Amino acid sequence: MMPMFRVMLEGHGLLLRDADTKRIDKLGFFTTRWVRAQTPAEAERLAEGLVREELAVKCGRPDAPFAVSVSELVRLSPLAALWRRSAGGGFSFFPDED
Repeated sequence: MMPMFRVMLEGHGLLLRDADTKRIDKLGFFTTRWVRAQTPAEAERLAEGLVREELAVKCGRPDAPFAVSVSELVRLSPLAALWRRSAGGGFSFFPDED
């Protein structure tokens, strides 16, 4: 069985337009994804891809490129991996000040 990793990600510079007010907000976010991968590098790539796809679906196409970085990566034990049934989801957003 392929190893499972918990990947904690941090994003900055996400520009989102409010549909009602047309105001553009610059946001940062924290999120965690659980992915199966052969290597830590592959886990990072997969988790970042999941986050970018989810933001594109939920928020529409962001107005500008934004940065995503891995803040923590942990390989789960086989027992812990058995209990993980989803890739995770959700975001904690914060104002991204310069």
